[in-house]
Amino acid sequence: MKKIINSKGFALVSVLLLASVFTILTTSMLYISTYHLQLIGNVEVQSRAMKAAEAGVEFTIAKLNDFAAWGLYDSTNSKWSGGTSTSPPEINVKFPETESEFYITFDNSQTKYMYSYNNLFSPDNKIRVTPAGKSIPKYCLDVIVYGKCKGTTKILRVLLTRDDIFPYTLNADGKIMLRDADTYIRGENISGSGMSKSPGKAHSNWKDTDPNKPSIIKASSSSNKLSTNKGFFSARGKIFDDSVDPNSYDCTKNENLESKAQIGELNIAQIINDNKGKADVSIGPGEVRIIKNEWEEGGGSGKKEKHTEFDLEGLPAGSYEIDKKTGLVTILKDIYVSGSMSHDTQKDKWVGDTSVHSNSLYFKRSDDTIFTGDSIYDELYGTTEVTLPYTAQYAKVDLNGHSIYSNSHLIMGVELIGQGSMVTTGKLSYLQGSSCDDIVAVSGDDLTVELSKDTPTYHANGLLYSNDDITVKPIANNSPLNAASTGTSIRNVYTITKGKSVGSNMKVGKITGYEKEEDKDGKPKDGAPIWGGSAVTMARVEEDTGNSHIIVKPRSILTTSKIELTYNNKVIDFGPLDLAVREKVGFPGTYEIGVMDSSGIITWGTSATLVTGFPGNLNNSEFTDMGKNFGETFYINTGVGADLYIEGCLVSHNYNIAGDYEERIESLELDSGNSSGILDITYDKDTYIKKLNNIRGYNLGVRIISWQEIK
Repeated sequence: MKKIINSKGFALVSVLLLASVFTILTTSMLYISTYHLQLIGNVEVQSRAMKAAEAGVEFTIAKLNDFAAWGLYDSTNSKWSGGTSTSPPEINVKFPETESEFYITFDNSQTKYMYSYNNLFSPDNKIRVTPAGKSIPKYCLDVIVYGKCKGTTKILRVLLTRDDIFPYTLNADGKIMLRDADTYIRGENISGSGMSKSPGKAHSNWKDTDPNKPSIIKASSSSNKLSTNKGFFSARGKIFDDSVDPNSYDCTKNENLESKAQIGELNIAQIINDNKGKADVSIGPGEVRIIKNEWEEGGGSGKKEKHTEFDLEGLPAGSYEIDKKTGLVTILKDIYVSGSMSHDTQKDKWVGDTSVHSNSLYFKRSDDTIFTGDSIYDELYGTTEVTLPYTAQYAKVDLNGHSIYSNSHLIMGVELIGQGSMVTTGKLSYLQGSSCDDIVAVSGDDLTVELSKDTPTYHANGLLYSNDDITVKPIANNSPLNAASTGTSIRNVYTITKGKSVGSNMKVGKITGYEKEEDKDGKPKDGAPIWGGSAVTMARVEEDTGNSHIIVKPRSILTTSKIELTYNNKVIDFGPLDLAVREKVGFPGTYEIGVMDSSGIITWGTSATLVTGFPGNLNNSEFTDMGKNFGETFYINTGVGADLYIEGCLVSHNYNIAGDYEERIESLELDSGNSSGILDITYDKDTYIKKLNNIRGYNLGVRIISWQEIK
């Protein structure tokens, strides 16, 4: 019997099954779509919260660039933000379009939010309460920004530092030139005692069109070492020429960088504009002269007595005081100098150009040239005695904690001492003496620091900053800072007393007898030899040509004297001759001897017989050996290169060579004067920030040094 199947029922079940599947699929798709939209929404909300927090960071930077005391607490006066408020700043900015906002507070008494802290002006690190254990570095602002959007919060912690905290010991947009010398580039002295052991850093943003020309230049001499405490040098170009011995330096080189390093720039015009109204004295460009007045008066015995008194012309009364006996000038007030100089007004001119002088405040010595080291200079060229210990006499100015703000060039033909600052939109040149403490030197055009001749060792603390070139070098004869623009000048002096050695086989003077002593039995015995003759004084004289020689003279004390030497056990009598010694060009360590006449003209000889007036018992080999004895004894005891120690920072922003004076490419040049010298530069921000705080006040910029997403 055939079964009858109900196909309609089967079809209904199938339709129901398919409908269920479609329902499930549709529901799943709707769920997935809804979840995806929520996910996108959450990402968007988080992004908006983060952007709000980032806006808070930008707000903080803008606020500080306008007024760096924002959020600064003065515990002495219990005031905030530079005395403008009695309560800590609290900022809440809303963005209705994106339903987001940011929040910043400097209130460290509340516990709901982590607080921001302004430490831009303190030389000490500060410890946080929240986040617990975190410290805020000195000269930094630690800002914590809350960004919010629809219940989502993002938190950023950003560390900002001042724009005058420079990243390297040596900072240059142009080339860096390290001349012959033993050179030490050190980082910050963390321990605060002894020599810094932190790695030193130097950077040049210069990149030459010739890839073989280095951005940082070191003299190729392998005998002169560059020590950086295993630091690093970086540049957009090459570092060191291929001829430099790799064993002569210890730094890591990071060459051919793609982009320029960020080196802060000071707004010099703003600094001057902010302070010129506060200066006690306002003057125009012109000369400031230190005058030496001399006269004679009759004494009680009928003899005339010589009197000397110093005075000053060119500064208003009350702005200075001068020691009438020594000529030391002490600045008593801040000074503003009017003018119209800028970075490029006279960038093509040498600082000694007369057109530069006419647009300068020019401290200079009197036309009665009195500061060449009179006593030794006079003796070498015909008058009286040497006063020991010898020092070259320079006019000295003590800034005494005060500042000179100038829209004209500043040419300080005087030796600076004490603390203070000089800020000019034009050129700045000054003499560095044995010690300058906390000097801030800021120039819009070239900055030239010349080492005076009163000591072989120089110490300078502070900031050397220029929007053009920086040059540190020994003073030259043609320098406008020198006593005269031409003529000879004396750098080092060394005196050897009678009986003392000049080399291994020569002594000053001759034995005239022996001291007698008694032994323990009362019997006489020979004692030490008695030396006769006068002491010999040697002085290094610099010539206009850039060469130098040594003058050898008996040290007379108002009496006629002569040079007597015991050489290889025989006495050499030079009589009243004035000798000269120089190193033979092209033959290091070989010296020539000459005779100087009364007018200072020297006749040089290659042998004893070729120099008229030399003693007949001096043969050619002795002639050569004697020159070596004099030369080596002098240079061993005086050195020809300066030892320069700087604690602070050097910054040069010259990267536009076109139109510069002599088309200079050495943006930052350090020169001790000779390979026997020392250049020792230690990074020390504390030495200059305190002074910058005084002259910049709360008008400074900030830059980001770290960025952290806390939440």
